Parts: sequence; structure tokens; C-alpha cells
Amino acid sequence: MRKNLLALALLIVALTAGCTTPVMAKEKTAPEKNLGHFGAWHAYAQDEGGQTVCYMVTTKLIKPTVLKRGTPYLMITHRPVEASTDVFSYGAGAALDSKRGAKIRVGTMAFDLFSVRDIAWARDALTDHKIAATIKTATVAQATGFTATKKGIRQVSDLFDVTGSGDAYHAIGKACGLIHDKAKNTAKKHAVSATK
Repeated sequence: MRKNLLALALLIVALTAGCTTPVMAKEKTAPEKNLGHFGAWHAYAQDEGGQTVCYMVTTKLIKPTVLKRGTPYLMITHRPVEASTDVFSYGAGAALDSKRGAKIRVGTMAFDLFSVRDIAWARDALTDHKIAATIKTATVAQATGFTATKKGIRQVSDLFDVTGSGDAYHAIGKACGLIHDKAKNTAKKHAVSATK
């Protein structure tokens, strides 16, 4: 299993439940900082037990589904202190059948996921990076999985709007110290030189 799977799952559940300060198990957390709204995405940073965690989330569906369940979402998370970046997750809003797996399709690319309860994850860090890189330039993404209903196992298929993902990704990368604006720094240096 991935590191801090339970902790991140709790954060996601709290976020989708509308909490502004997710409660993490055995960790002190500061109120999350809103980094902005970028197209379909919301970006946040939060101090969690002395480390900065940055994440972007979208709940915007292009075609809502008819199943009665919680709010589906896509999320990308950075935990740089743990050398963990681009961690992708799909929240289905209902318990997923772990035996059948789940999938995320972005453009012509498709990636297999594994599920724990109602959340599906990439199987390894390399897949996380590939998904994040693909989503950064996309406008739509389709997540699929299977969930149990009174009528038996049914497929869940969520078509998400992921516009603005490149800007949201930049914001969380910058907040977690993974991206530095070289152009802005160069402009500042020129401005200082001009005043001398």
C-alpha cells in the first residue's frame, strides 16, 4: 500500500464533505490555504504535522450520473517532505469493487487503478507522474469503476471537466517549492539592475 494512504483518504473524505479544515489522524493541521480557482480545479496548500501538503481537486462533471452516491472527484497531491509528488486519486462517491479495478482515461491514454473503499489510486509513482503529465494538457478525463447496488454490480463512469489543470498544477507545485518562476525572478533582477 502507498504511504499515508489512510491519512490522505481522510483528508479527501473531509474535503468532499465540505470541511474547510480536514481532520487528519494523529497530526496537527493548520487551516488550508486556498491557492485559487483554475478552470474546473481548486488548489490548496496545508501545513500537516510540520510538512506542506499541496493538492488540486475537481468535482466538475460534464455528464452527471444517475447513481445515488457522494460527490465524485479527481485529485493530485504533493507531499515533498516524503518525496511524494503527483499522487493521483479518483473518489467515486461510493464503494468500489476492488476485484474489478478502476481506470482513468485522458485523451488517448488509459491507466489502471486499484481501489480502497470509495477511492481509486495509481499503482505506482511512475503511473502517478504519467497521469499528472497527461492531465496537465487535457480538457476532459473519464474515470470508470464498478460499485455494488441493490440491482447488483454496476459500472460507474464519470466524465470530468479538467480545464485549467496546467495552471492548478503550477500553483500547487509553486506552493510546495517544486516549481520556481524563473521568468519572474529574472525580471526582478533586471528591475533591480535598472535602478542602480
